[in-house]
Amino acid sequence: MSARAIKTTYLGYTNTKPSRIKASAGPLQSITVSTCNLDGNTEEQHATVASRLAAKLGWLTPATYLLGGGYANDFYFVLSDTRIIGLKDEEPS
Repeated sequence: MSARAIKTTYLGYTNTKPSRIKASAGPLQSITVSTCNLDGNTEEQHATVASRLAAKLGWLTPATYLLGGGYANDFYFVLSDTRIIGLKDEEPS
């Protein structure tokens, strides 16, 4: 699988538009979704918009997982063919 990444950014409301989340995977590959159309907390909303863009671009398959997290004011997601990378269910020492 080639490297594919999606960046999501929160766009606050304006006088004419509600708050939105924009997902982009390059200069010409993006979607913007109003947050009033999304359920869940902030992380879930960003993941939902990233998933919608990945589906629109044909990147999602039954064997593909979208992994991501937040940094500064944005969220970043990558596609992987492994659900969990390097994590074990162990008690911390």
